[in-house]
This record gives sequence, structure tokens and C-alpha cells, in this order.
Amino acid sequence: TNTSGNADITNVGKILQVVSTTKTDTFSTTTNQTFEDITGLNVSITTTGSNKVLLQGCFSISASADTFVVARLVRTTSGSDTPIFIGDASSNRSRATFGFYFDLTRGNFQLNDKGFTFLDTPSAGTHTYKIQVFRHGGSEIIVNRTSDSTDSARSGMTVSSITVSELAA
Repeated sequence: TNTSGNADITNVGKILQVVSTTKTDTFSTTTNQTFEDITGLNVSITTTGSNKVLLQGCFSISASADTFVVARLVRTTSGSDTPIFIGDASSNRSRATFGFYFDLTRGNFQLNDKGFTFLDTPSAGTHTYKIQVFRHGGSEIIVNRTSDSTDSARSGMTVSSITVSELAA
């Protein structure tokens, strides 16, 4: 019991719940110049009060040669998408969390992995966190596998995940 009149901070930062999703299969898209959800790479959490959400995860992507790709973390609340952990607006540049270029000289054997940690401050409610990808040029984006079509040991199968933890405010 706090009798001093000061705020009780003993629970601040305490982890209240943890929810995680792991994507071990692949996702591919040929959609050009539109942000698109990665199927199966999303996680939902219901928060209370002014609690925060700690996001942690990893993301593995490849694309056909000569392709620009950006990706972003997104929070969906009540059906409305809000990009989070993104760069500032700058003319026509896409606001994104990650940026990639798959160059022509290395062909379709490139695989990029990115880790992330971000502390979000949503309102109370149910929130879904996901990653969206955006392609310009090239022909395809692939998550969790190199974009070459060779079925051999040199072509890795990787994993992506998102873990969210509700932290007491």
C-alpha cells in the first residue's frame, strides 16, 4: 500500500502478457508499387489502460534481381492501418521501417535478414501488428527463401517472426 501520496511505480515496465507468431513457410508477391500484407506474419494483442507494447522480431526477404523493396511495421486497430516505426516524410519517398535493394550483379541468390525492436504506445484495445512489403522494379518479392528457383542446399529456407509484449505503464 502506498501511503506517501506518490504514484506507485512498482509495476511500471512489468510484462503483463506475451504473444508471438512465427512464419516458417514462404510468401511471394508480384504486386508492384503497393504496400501488401505478408500472409501469416501478424499477431494480435489486447491491451488495457495506457500500457505500452514492445515489438521484437525478425524478417527475412529476397527479390528478383534489380528490385527495390521497402517494408514497414503496421498496427491495425478497429480495421484502420497505422504505419509505425517509420522514417520521416520526404517528398515522394516511401515511409518505411526497412529498405532493400537486390542488385543485378548478384542475381536471385540474395537473402536479407533484419531484426527489429520498437516500443509502441497504442490506446487500450485490440491491436494487430504486421509487416507490409512494397516492390518497385524486378518481378517478385519472396519472404523466407531466396528468389532463385534452384532446389539445392545453397538456397536457404529461413524464418520470420513477430513477438509483442504488453508492458505496464
